[in-house]
Amino acid sequence: MGQSLVTLDDFAKQRNYPRLWKRALNGDWRAQKCIADTIYSELYFRHLDTDGETMMRYYLNLAEHDNVGAQESLFFIYSRDQVGVGLGKKNLSEAIKWGMKAAQNGCVNVQALLANALLEGSFEGEPVEQDREKAILWLRNAAKKGYKKAMKKLAELGM
Repeated sequence: MGQSLVTLDDFAKQRNYPRLWKRALNGDWRAQKCIADTIYSELYFRHLDTDGETMMRYYLNLAEHDNVGAQESLFFIYSRDQVGVGLGKKNLSEAIKWGMKAAQNGCVNVQALLANALLEGSFEGEPVEQDREKAILWLRNAAKKGYKKAMKKLAELGM
């Protein structure tokens, strides 16, 4: 069976979010984040053809205003083009840009992923300059916040 096509209007009606959409259109960042996350979920987990352009517009707006969750989402979208929102192939320079911002703003998941890339010299199949010192710094930052994967990696490195 084929994928169902869900328009922006249908999406709002199906989810019974008319007030939320109105708040988002009026610039409410919490509403924008909620809608962008919901669209991302629909695209990625349920593979519905929803409004990726709105999702990207809201994520970019939020990320530019230091919303770490939006920065993290953009990191994953651009690094893997997970949801095929018209980005074409992955854009690793944009992924790194938003990933660095998310990491600097305390996103432990991204800190650990960037650390691994710096240790391995590879990110999503593309070469990156290895930097063990910076990688350990990111891992320590994530470990201090209780991120178990970072703690495990530091232990493997004998730190």
